[in-house]
Amino acid sequence: MSSSDPTPSLSVVVPTYNRADFIPDLVASLTSARIAGLEIVIVDDGSTDHTESVVRAIGPPVRYVRQENAGPAAARNLGCSVCQGGLITFLDSDDCWRPAAFRSFFDAVHARADLPCAFGDAAMGSRAAGFVSFVQTYGHQALPDVPSVEVGDGLRQFEQWPFFKALARRNVVFLGGLIVRREVFDAIGGFNPRLRGAADWEFFLRLAARHRMTQWVGEPVCEYLKHAGGMSVDGDHMEEEFARALTSVLERCDLPAAQRDFVMARLREQLFGMAYRAYDRGDLRAARARLWQVKQRGFVRWRESSYLLMSYLPSGVVNTMRRVKHALQRSAP
Repeated sequence: MSSSDPTPSLSVVVPTYNRADFIPDLVASLTSARIAGLEIVIVDDGSTDHTESVVRAIGPPVRYVRQENAGPAAARNLGCSVCQGGLITFLDSDDCWRPAAFRSFFDAVHARADLPCAFGDAAMGSRAAGFVSFVQTYGHQALPDVPSVEVGDGLRQFEQWPFFKALARRNVVFLGGLIVRREVFDAIGGFNPRLRGAADWEFFLRLAARHRMTQWVGEPVCEYLKHAGGMSVDGDHMEEEFARALTSVLERCDLPAAQRDFVMARLREQLFGMAYRAYDRGDLRAARARLWQVKQRGFVRWRESSYLLMSYLPSGVVNTMRRVKHALQRSAP
């Protein structure tokens, strides 16, 4: 799509599962941005509620697609396979755009056909508790140190590998704030359907391994609503997802040696952290299983070996050791 196209086209892919009551407000936030040629593809991931009737009642520019329940990553891939836009963005069905901000963001990206992708900030929280910046919350310590250059219209582009390393430490991009060109999405290979909670982070890492990332530094372009039903509130599940995501990046990306070593180190710390947290709460069986996973990957050093051996001690002995350690930590100046 060229910057002179009088009817810019943007496809919004929305996976959803049993959230029919969220759909009308979501669609209203999208259409309020008044983006010419906007296409909304809602992918029903096997819902058992009245999602289909709600979506079909809305009509254009909304399209309804259904699949058997396979998770949001597979739903996004399906949506992208049928959408028509030269630019693609994503949104979960319980989130929404801030229409004026997203329109400004879209206009800036659409005017720069040389940009493979760009991301804007998200307001994270809830109506009751208030909102905070997603980028500042997760990236305030990382992004300021990443070299970047201004590329106009409120856009700044980061140096590729420093940004990749910052992203590998912690996700600083919200999926609902990303716009990616269709040909770039296809070349990256879409989302990994084996992942659920960390599929977006894994996709961003593969994207950053191929392209320089650009940030729109204006107001938050969307709202990320945090609530009890969200996948990311399941801590144990997310920790396991992070490990699988890093493993997938190592398998799917042709990284330079330094970046591959960095991701390997991150994976080692992630796996050990999962094992240590199980050990520290007294779940020796889980700790032992996770430490064996670390060993099987060849990451075992004295630290991992020590905890693996301790996980075989009687639980009473380990509990005493843990209490002593915690007491010493509390008494330390």
